[in-house]
Amino acid sequence: MKLKFNSVMMGILLAIFFLVNNVFSKEIPSSGVYHKGEYLKYEVSYWGITLGTIEMFQDSIGKYRGNTAVFLRSIMKSNPYIPFLSLDARFSSIMDTSFNFAHKFKADVRFGPNHSYQDIYFDYKNNDLKYRAWENGKLIDSLVIENKKKWNDGTSLYYFARNNIENEEANRSATMVSKDTSSTLFYFKGKRESVEIDVFDYPLPSIYFKGKALWDGVYGMNGDFESWFSDDQAHVPLLSYMKVYIGSVRIELVEWSRQGWVPKK
Repeated sequence: MKLKFNSVMMGILLAIFFLVNNVFSKEIPSSGVYHKGEYLKYEVSYWGITLGTIEMFQDSIGKYRGNTAVFLRSIMKSNPYIPFLSLDARFSSIMDTSFNFAHKFKADVRFGPNHSYQDIYFDYKNNDLKYRAWENGKLIDSLVIENKKKWNDGTSLYYFARNNIENEEANRSATMVSKDTSSTLFYFKGKRESVEIDVFDYPLPSIYFKGKALWDGVYGMNGDFESWFSDDQAHVPLLSYMKVYIGSVRIELVEWSRQGWVPKK
């Protein structure tokens, strides 16, 4: 009798194990881009002068309005020794686990004496997107835009590129930055070449591509850009050049935390 009871309990435990494993396997993205707790830090410079830093965070996977989603953050800060820049911008994005589109975006930006806040909800169920903006605590804009596309914001776009860099057909993403509803073009051609950055003492195998931002971002970021991503499943962005008000800035990886990741030689 005891043996039969133990056998039944073992069967129940195994059933629970496989059920839980199956549920969680559906929630974890198949893309090698996903890694809970990943932290990447970049230095932004112009002609050797450090303008500031960009930090990227993969926080967790959870539920958002019934959808399994990845919760992401990014922080942009100006160099405190350059007083006329004075930027502290914090962004959060809730992205689909396919890493192809976003569900929600928030921006909290302090630029000099001004404090602005934006909230964007991509409502795919009702085929619209909802945008609100505040300036120094006062609501200054609120609108609903009819929408039948899948959208990315400034933060989720970074992960869209990582996820699709080897997909030549993924050449455009609808992009909303601030109130600007436009697109980002990607020319993914699978070009392999070596790239050198200061944090590694050897040339890194990378995948190179070009693109074009058809929108205006922080510091007038728009137009042509080029990037080198690590040639592995993680596709970590190593180096980029983007156009801003003053010219083309260099965005270089200077620090990271991603368990098990070391770029191959």
